Amino acid sequence: MTNSKRILLQAGHAGRTSGSTGAPSEQKWTMEIVPKIASKLREHGFEVKEVGADPSDAEIAGDWALFLAVHYDADIYNDRGGFIDIPDPSIDDAHEESKRISKIMIDSYFPITGIPNHPERSNKNTKFYYMWKKLSSTTPCVILEAGVGFRTVEDHKTLWFEQEKVIEGVVTGILNALKPNTPEPPQPPTEDPCKEVKADLSAIYEALSADNQEEAMETIEMLLAKYEEFMAHTCSIIPEPEPIKEFEVICKEFYDENGKFLSEERTVTPIK
Repeated sequence: MTNSKRILLQAGHAGRTSGSTGAPSEQKWTMEIVPKIASKLREHGFEVKEVGADPSDAEIAGDWALFLAVHYDADIYNDRGGFIDIPDPSIDDAHEESKRISKIMIDSYFPITGIPNHPERSNKNTKFYYMWKKLSSTTPCVILEAGVGFRTVEDHKTLWFEQEKVIEGVVTGILNALKPNTPEPPQPPTEDPCKEVKADLSAIYEALSADNQEEAMETIEMLLAKYEEFMAHTCSIIPEPEPIKEFEVICKEFYDENGKFLSEERTVTPIK
């Protein structure tokens, strides 16, 4: 089962002296930026392993929450910009998760760094990147072409001299995609704001039911003095203004239109 904290970072082309060695100075840059990204991710509680271009099977064994290959592009477009890509669906059993993570990373990396996103630059070298077949079938995979790192002035400045933006862009995307939400702490039970008024109403019920006019009137006068304060409350158990409505009904039952107390017994259902 995938461990939500395990991330595998690859410094693109790192360690190679022949063959596919990357764009000018790309190796140097990936070997510089990847440890900084890894360090920041560890601060957030992730288990991070860093590998070079040709890791052993033992180094990459097992399932990972994310494999991220970090690269930058050569100046082949006559323009700046980068892109984020994932394996072709035909070779990616974790395609939906790869796609989900990549979209979240796109939404973070490019706005934070200011480097333009050029998804149209996706190509067979990124869709069928050699590492995809080496990883477990359940590991989501993403490749970052972080920008044009050589000669293009704006991207070169960001990638080499404003690396905090690159680190923030990558780490924010990964955090948004993989960091589990912190559960809200349990809230203490809210005390019923109408507790005292309910007690007053219950006392009126009892007094009126017992034909105790004097006691009932004292309680009613006290309750009426609190009326405005009571109506301002949000009643959590008996919805406001139901207790007041019941109070008015009782008064009409026990007093005539001139306010004279009716002595005959009334059966009143106690307030709950």
